[in-house]
Amino acid sequence: MLHLIKTLLRNGLKYRGIVLISAYMALLLLSSILITLAEPEGTPLAQIDQALWWSIVTSTTVGYGDLYPATQTGKVIAVILPMFMGIGLGAAFITHLASCLIERRNKKMYGESPYTGAGHIILVGHTEETDYLAQQIREDKTYTDQDIVLLAELPRHPMPEASNLFFIKGRPDTISALNRANVAQANQIVIHTGNDEDSLFALINALKLKSDRCEVTVRCLSSQSLETFSSVPGQFEVIMQMTAEMMVQA
Repeated sequence: MLHLIKTLLRNGLKYRGIVLISAYMALLLLSSILITLAEPEGTPLAQIDQALWWSIVTSTTVGYGDLYPATQTGKVIAVILPMFMGIGLGAAFITHLASCLIERRNKKMYGESPYTGAGHIILVGHTEETDYLAQQIREDKTYTDQDIVLLAELPRHPMPEASNLFFIKGRPDTISALNRANVAQANQIVIHTGNDEDSLFALINALKLKSDRCEVTVRCLSSQSLETFSSVPGQFEVIMQMTAEMMVQA
């Protein structure tokens, strides 16, 4: 029983917006029906369409004054249903909507939302050169229509003002993080974690997940690791100590 209550509460919070809208619509319908029953025949509010209009106007505090109840019962209905309850539900929905927008922005800022687009460029890892590399890609006309996804273990988005630069927080060498960056539908992957071991694991996992059309470039920092990178099966390019411009061209 306790588990059922917890499940209902959790689902209620998850679909709170739908619940609020449904409750608001039900309240409008209920108040419209009750006001038509309370008002005398022949008056405007005795018609369901006029009553519904009155309920909407009253609950949103617009109050044009073109329609109003004439009976005491109708006035009681107006105070209890569309005014108090309707305004309360409306305020609750607006608050919920604002919190959803803030939560969505925070998820984007802190890299919690997965990337769902396709045909993008993934920058795996973050070093001192990554921001400059991302800027070079954004300025290159060849990549004008392509999004850039930065996959790195950072506390927050390093360049939140960039319109087409998305941030995924996670370890670059893990399959789960690569999946959140949607490696399977990427056009190009550039791996430069600042550590050859992490870059090697990121390369191996990226090659497992990528499509055949995706080009992979990995940066190797030491000549001792070059042989290890070269032994990895798959189609990719290894570069060493190159500038950002050369990495873009690669």
